[in-house]
Amino acid sequence: MSSRNSAATTLSIIAPIGVAAMFALALFAPEDWAAWRMFGLVSVVLWLAWAIWSWPRIDVDETTVTVRNALATWRIPLHEIRDVEGGRKFTLTLTGGKKVTAAAISGDGIAVEAWRRTDAATQGGHFVRSADDARISQGSQSAAASWAKQLRVRVREAPDTARGPVIRHTNWVIVSVSFLVIALFIASITIFR
Repeated sequence: MSSRNSAATTLSIIAPIGVAAMFALALFAPEDWAAWRMFGLVSVVLWLAWAIWSWPRIDVDETTVTVRNALATWRIPLHEIRDVEGGRKFTLTLTGGKKVTAAAISGDGIAVEAWRRTDAATQGGHFVRSADDARISQGSQSAAASWAKQLRVRVREAPDTARGPVIRHTNWVIVSVSFLVIALFIASITIFR
């Protein structure tokens, strides 16, 4: 089992195209357009959006869960998971009490579902008859809740080899590139007036 944010593929395609387009515009635009400043802004926004929504991932195999968030990656043996929570976010509680939230899985679609329920309940512009008609939790399950249910089963059925240390490491490449992109953005604002 593995999952990424639903926007991951779109951002992975749009971000480099957006940065390349802004770079080309900045190369050929007149100075009074402040295109280099806009290039810096677009670059930092697209990089941070990609790092926050496209980079995170969760992978589950027979013995471990790997949670890759923007700043850190966790490798967690299944028997080290005490509880799994789903709903608006997907959170693993480890045997030592530490909580790890997976950014790759969230309550995707909850707001859209609530809007659809409200739209259906209003029947073309009338007021909602009761709060239960528009309740978010009524009806479908969030992606986080679905994953939590599946992972609970995996934890229960995990072999004895699914034990060991929980490994956490910082994603230094993402952190470093983020600082670099922000520094270039600051430079683009101060150098190009």
